[in-house]
This record gives sequence, structure tokens and C-alpha cells, in this order.
Amino acid sequence: MLTAYRLLLIAFCLLPLCLQAQDSKTFLQTFVQKMSAQPVLLNFSFEYESLQQQIKETYEGTALCHSKQFRVLTEKVEVYCDGTTKWVYNVDFDEVMLFPATEAYDITDNPLLYIQQHADDFKYKSTVQRKLEQGKAVLHLDMFPKDKNAAYISVGLTVDATTYYPVAIQYRLKDGQRYTISVSAFDGKIAAKNNDFIFPKHKFPTAEVVDLR
Repeated sequence: MLTAYRLLLIAFCLLPLCLQAQDSKTFLQTFVQKMSAQPVLLNFSFEYESLQQQIKETYEGTALCHSKQFRVLTEKVEVYCDGTTKWVYNVDFDEVMLFPATEAYDITDNPLLYIQQHADDFKYKSTVQRKLEQGKAVLHLDMFPKDKNAAYISVGLTVDATTYYPVAIQYRLKDGQRYTISVSAFDGKIAAKNNDFIFPKHKFPTAEVVDLR
């Protein structure tokens, strides 16, 4: 008869094999479906690092995302996009710049949509890495561009192993720049209105408007 200790030891030894059985393509499809189902709200810390210039900056923010619509609020910059127009408000300069919303969204604007749009443009290992981070089971996948001319080296996606909610997204560029978004809170059952994604002019009556559409 196997003792409890031996059963535990066997289970521990077999655990990595079970964890590595997660299929990467299925993992990515599940994440995309989760993120596109309804609006999501997240609190995050955004870290920018430049290895060449030896710069490292971190700031906190919140993001509301729903398909091609999103709103990102930080102490320095506020970004609104209703799917047609993108407003970028610089808090220090009290200036808002208007851009046309494009199909190819930048990952620093809306990383969830970026991954959804480019899921077929990545190459990656066949299995997903599963590990513990701060006592929580997470799934991690490093994705690499199929296009050799792409500006970035890789996109690392880490999600909660149970909910598939994002835990961290890391974007690495060829020139040594690195963007890391760490999610501290996530709400996948949030309600949102179209006005939530439009720049609130009445809140910034003195803002200088620069229309680049």
C-alpha cells in the first residue's frame, strides 16, 4: 500500500508533466475569447525601461477596454478611443491631441486588443509554461513575431491559470526598450457606455486641442 508521503511524492513528480500539457494555441484562443466577450476594467502598473539610455519609469493607471474602444487613465496621460477617434490628453501641458483610430492598435494603448488582432502573427512553443507567482498559479507564453522586420522581439503574456485574466504583459523591442504591464486588479463583469470612451471636453475646458486627423 502506498503511503501518503509516496503518493504526494508521485503527484509532485507528475505535476510538471500535466502542467506542460497545456496547448499554446488553445491557451491563446481561450484568452482572446475571454477578453473579447465583454468590457473589462483593470488596475495596472506600467513600467518603461530603456537599456540603452538606462531609463526606468513606473506609473499606475486604470484601463477600460471593450473591443476597439478603450480608455486608459494615468497621472501623466489620459487616452480615449471610441473606435473612430483617439484622444491623447497630456496632463502636464493641458493639451489634447486627436488622431484617427486605426486597425493596428499599439500595444501600449490597448494590449488586450493588440494580442487579439495579432494572435495569428506570432510563433511560439507548442506548450505553455505553468508556474507559481506570489503563491498563485499562472500560465505564461512567450510569443515571437513571424515577421522578421517587426520592431519588437517578443510579447510575453501571463494569465491567471484559473480565470485566464491577465496578470502581466511584457513587450520587448529590438532597440532595448521594454514595456511591462502588471495587473493588480481585474473586473471582467463591468458595464460600459459609449461615452466612457470619448474625451470629456467639459472636464478640461482650458485644454489646447491639436487635431491631427
